[in-house]
Amino acid sequence: FTGESEMLEYWTNDIPLPDPVGKYRWALNPSLLKEMSLPGSIVLNWCSTVACIKAYIEQGIEILHMDYKVLVNSPKESWQRIADFTGLPNLEEKPLEAYNKDSQAGAFLSRGILAKAKIKKKDAAIIEQESIKF
Repeated sequence: FTGESEMLEYWTNDIPLPDPVGKYRWALNPSLLKEMSLPGSIVLNWCSTVACIKAYIEQGIEILHMDYKVLVNSPKESWQRIADFTGLPNLEEKPLEAYNKDSQAGAFLSRGILAKAKIKKKDAAIIEQESIKF
């Protein structure tokens, strides 16, 4: 990203919304999005994503969830889980080439920053409890 306005546009440009999208028309209101702060737009996008996942689960659609840290630190195992879940052939060489570049380099979501992140004990307990539900 070249600046905050580009990041803001990224988070508000394609907000995922569960069906029926018309029910969530307020989330696409241009005047709302124009006035939104960067943290607010990130929250809206992530909450919309969670609403979609919740709707898919309620519809009985299987969801593959993966810890980002595992995805980054264990590419072969992660790709195997994705291939198994989707029924794609396990063509390790092509998908794994994507791991050679950090698409978030220089951002707060970069591999270097997330790989070193420490999870607090209280947060780890919550994560563990939530993962048991799935």
